[in-house]
Amino acid sequence: MTIEDDFSAYDPQMVPGATLKLTDHQAELFLHSRMTIGDGTNSSRMRRHRMYLNEVIRMMRERLSENVSYGNDLLNQLSEISVSNVKTGKLINELNRIYNYSVLPVETLEGKYQVGKDLFKEFHADQASIDSWVVKCFCE
Repeated sequence: MTIEDDFSAYDPQMVPGATLKLTDHQAELFLHSRMTIGDGTNSSRMRRHRMYLNEVIRMMRERLSENVSYGNDLLNQLSEISVSNVKTGKLINELNRIYNYSVLPVETLEGKYQVGKDLFKEFHADQASIDSWVVKCFCE
């Protein structure tokens, strides 16, 4: 990941412009930090989520194309720390199917931020933006 915001108060390696393979702890900081990072908005945190997900998808596709058994190996490793009632064969089939899925961009609404009574930044979407998105997604 290329770090865009300054996380150096939490991890000295996580400075703007640094490109890192994130550790578990760094990924948690990257995905969950909000109030004290950048502009403190949830939109910025969601932007980091999209960056992270895009990189995970890219890496998964790369590894699946290099090693046909990667999906099975990954699921075996995850079985040590996770529980599912879905059979491994079905999960492997799903991994193989999603390899070719198109990932659409995340849509965001227009709006503005303001500081609320609790002193947290709040996002208020423009009604016209909401109306336009609802019509586009559910009526066209």
